[in-house]
Amino acid sequence: MLRLPKFFSQRQREAQVNDVDVYQYDVIPEELRWKLVYCMENCFSTFGVKRTPVPLEPLRPVTTEAFSQLVRLLCERYGRPILVEDTSGGGFADIQVWLQTCTVEQVIDTVEAFLYLFIVYEDTLSRIEILSLSQVEENLNRIFAEHSVGYEFDNGRGQRVDSKLLHREVVKPALGLLYEEGFEGAIKEFETAHEHYRHGRYEDCLTQANNAFESTMKSILERIGHSFDKERDTASPLIDHCIAAQVIPKSFQSSGNAVSQVLKSSLPSIRSNMGAHGAGLEPKDVERSYAELALHLAATYIVFLVERYREMTG
Repeated sequence: MLRLPKFFSQRQREAQVNDVDVYQYDVIPEELRWKLVYCMENCFSTFGVKRTPVPLEPLRPVTTEAFSQLVRLLCERYGRPILVEDTSGGGFADIQVWLQTCTVEQVIDTVEAFLYLFIVYEDTLSRIEILSLSQVEENLNRIFAEHSVGYEFDNGRGQRVDSKLLHREVVKPALGLLYEEGFEGAIKEFETAHEHYRHGRYEDCLTQANNAFESTMKSILERIGHSFDKERDTASPLIDHCIAAQVIPKSFQSSGNAVSQVLKSSLPSIRSNMGAHGAGLEPKDVERSYAELALHLAATYIVFLVERYREMTG
């Protein structure tokens, strides 16, 4: 009996069901909104002015005035006479109420308005404490990432994480393919790797990204009935098994197309050298860039392997 292909309507339904991501974009939790309030307060308090021209007089923080200016900036942008109904508490209170009730887009607008004021103050006001724009944005990005909310800030502007090319073209497709094929082990490890990344646990991120890569190979080998040691085989022998099973074409072993060597020497090597296996006597601090590279490599390899599996099985 002929096996019918998946027609357009079925593919579309599956694409909608499996449009998965490690971030959310339509909801901003209350806890995150409060963290933004305190982040803004802490940043504004690093700027100061003097009440009088007395040389030794300490600087007075401009926090109150800054929040009032932020409220005015938002009212001007949205064409509103007031930002919130009860304005008796002043600018700081207005922003607290506003951030608890406004839409997701308005939250991002508010952060951008805050960053705009921060940049202006950098050029015009004295500093009580030195805090750079990059440090502020790094803190904001950490807050959003910890809550799995997919927005980032750079040079004063917000953007969706899925607007970034690698995330849109590599990470999301990898996760979608794993869900479509039901590779549960790899799904859990890939999502856990991203969770570690969002919380700054970069060494654990390396480990789980490599595990997701290995689990994908194991799942494919099991599906096609190729024998291997499920308990002992790690990335390198699993790659060899994938070559033997033609998941990875044998032609890729030639000197001109040594894809197998790339697979063996990239992601597993990063994990061994920077992660637990490479710690030695002195523990290594794994930096964010290595974790990000590991996630993107894992996603790229997962897409390649699952697509090859699909080509083999029709």
